[in-house]
Amino acid sequence: MLRTPVMAPLNMVSMINLESCVLQTPTYFSTAVLGSATNAFDVYNAAGAFQYSLWKNINDATHTVQSNTQSMSTLLKKCVNIDMTNKNNLASFFCDFVTCMQLFKITFGNTSFPNQANTAPFFIQYGVPTNGNYVYGYTGSTGENSTGTTNVTVSNLATMLGLMNTITFTITLISTTDTNSYRIAGPWIKMLMENPTLTDTSTTNQYVQFINNSFTLQVQGYDMINIHTTFAKSVLGASAAMDNLRLVPTDILWSLLITNGPNSKTYFSNMNSAGKVIYFMPIMEEIEIYFTDEWGDRIIDQLDFQMVLLLILLHLSLSLNLQQPREQGENLICK
Repeated sequence: MLRTPVMAPLNMVSMINLESCVLQTPTYFSTAVLGSATNAFDVYNAAGAFQYSLWKNINDATHTVQSNTQSMSTLLKKCVNIDMTNKNNLASFFCDFVTCMQLFKITFGNTSFPNQANTAPFFIQYGVPTNGNYVYGYTGSTGENSTGTTNVTVSNLATMLGLMNTITFTITLISTTDTNSYRIAGPWIKMLMENPTLTDTSTTNQYVQFINNSFTLQVQGYDMINIHTTFAKSVLGASAAMDNLRLVPTDILWSLLITNGPNSKTYFSNMNSAGKVIYFMPIMEEIEIYFTDEWGDRIIDQLDFQMVLLLILLHLSLSLNLQQPREQGENLICK
């Protein structure tokens, strides 16, 4: 609610402009994102029938067909309030993933790195335990076999991840006879650079295939934020409901490029009068603001922000130049 309502005269065109904004964005590894009821990591058989959930269940007395010792939800929640841009933390997560899921092999990138002994791409997977280590693979470190039959340590993996500008990887199955379909959906997949509005693993085109798909882990958090307001109705945008093929009016006030990492502040200052948005409320008593990400998915995390809005009133004048009709049917001329 505004302390004092803003009243715009009827003969004025009312416009709002974003002058400045300070915004602290969260990481994708947040309780709000991971706690969504639409998050899913499901297994379907070759016939398309649902088998079990890797998102919330583990191999126990009730779910004996599963091989995972921890759920995907639990693995990701371990990363909440952890700096995932730190390569040691990131390497620990990947090692936990292959150890607890046990089905999957993670191959990082498609080429070798300068300090590797040969040209084999590096990867990790679950293996027979040796000296208490269940992570097998190859990172090009001293003592490792390029066939992936030797132990991989968190330290070795962190060193290789430090050579990557973006954490890109492909998930494959260790088993060559597994014909199941592994499907992911929900807000959590935005951390894999996938559309979080896909929320149903049982419906075609409403989920993402997890196997043989290349992902980029968004450890740096949000790339952009859309600011929405109740009074902005004049901005056109592509609608997901229209398959992004036509422009429709939206309530977007501004789109901000996020230049800093998670839990760090991004500063924006508008140095010109661009971006003015018309509003059609003669009396403005409150301003409602909410945020969406680059997919149009509403951000439900708490955001720390401060913004300055500039109200612009343009005088509207209309004059009529009346002329005597010289021919039948000629109309009055309005200027």
